[in-house]
Amino acid sequence: MPECTGFEAALTLRRDHTTSSTAIIAFTALDETEVQRHLVDQEFDGYCQKGQSPSALIALLMGMVLGDNAHLIHGNLTSIVIP
Repeated sequence: MPECTGFEAALTLRRDHTTSSTAIIAFTALDETEVQRHLVDQEFDGYCQKGQSPSALIALLMGMVLGDNAHLIHGNLTSIVIP
């Protein structure tokens, strides 16, 4: 993204009362360590690492839609729903 990173965009959405409740999934090639740093600010509701099978992303989405706030882990921390 030329203007800002996806994490910066997510934080902007979180700080705006009109978009703060919008579900945000980080779909990124960044590794788990980098993503963990952004969990502190609750910038996003779920995370799926690029390169995973489509079923990993679908499982994450289904968990969010069905209200399953349990951590959904595929491999290491390739997808997770943040409670």
